[in-house]
Amino acid sequence: MAINCQDTIEKAVRFMGQWTNKDYSKVTAILNTEFSNTKDRLEEVKQLVALYEKRGIQRETLLREVYKRNLLGDDFVIADEVAALAKIDAALIAAGADPNAPGATPPADPNADPASTAGSQNPKPDFPAGQLRPKKQI
Repeated sequence: MAINCQDTIEKAVRFMGQWTNKDYSKVTAILNTEFSNTKDRLEEVKQLVALYEKRGIQRETLLREVYKRNLLGDDFVIADEVAALAKIDAALIAAGADPNAPGATPPADPNADPASTAGSQNPKPDFPAGQLRPKKQI
């Protein structure tokens, strides 16, 4: 049924293009056809993380699989995340720690200003004046 809906949307867009004298023949509609339970997806991610921890899959593969399950935002870029994790690994190695050791805690952000993080371990959220929590997202 979802595939039929997807085809109908594409036909409607093409018809709209004919009506407005524009070429929308290359427009495609992609509907989410994965109707699995979120609980099932979270179990799959737990298994993927366990596989990663046992060195069964690479970090990039783990991120790609989690992204495919729509658990990361649309603005998530795997290449940027892999590069950031590589910086953290390099900082751990420079500090003499093994980045692959279980329970290894990453150092603070290597790009952060040391003066801004000097006073507190847990930075307070930056909410507008009088606001104690994030605004509700709809």
